[in-house]
Amino acid sequence: MSKFLLTVIILGAIGYLVYTYVIERKPDVIEVHDKIEVTKMPNYDVNIQSVSAPLYSAVISGSVKNIADFPLVNVNITYEVANGTATVYLRTLNPGETANFQSTPANIRVNDPSYKIIDIKYRLPVGYKKPE
Repeated sequence: MSKFLLTVIILGAIGYLVYTYVIERKPDVIEVHDKIEVTKMPNYDVNIQSVSAPLYSAVISGSVKNIADFPLVNVNITYEVANGTATVYLRTLNPGETANFQSTPANIRVNDPSYKIIDIKYRLPVGYKKPE
């Protein structure tokens, strides 16, 4: 019984890895250049100890380019900024098109945060068939 259970667990793990890294993985179709700007939020005193109130606002701005040969719609880019998130939404991005963006603000407690892209999602236009 224990060998059977171990076999099922191993096969499940292999299946999950194949799905995550081969089937679900989308090819790189977007090129992003970004920078972060952090500002102190108004009406906060950094000398007052507060657990719940954020002290800084971080906004990521930059440009995004569609490097694929097909159009993209509903492009969503999600950033992790310190312990917060910032999102970017672009309605359409045609092949070769570059668009400037500014993210939603992320409320954070540090003035020099690290940030990284954690997710990029997009859709193809209705009725459009992706080239093979």
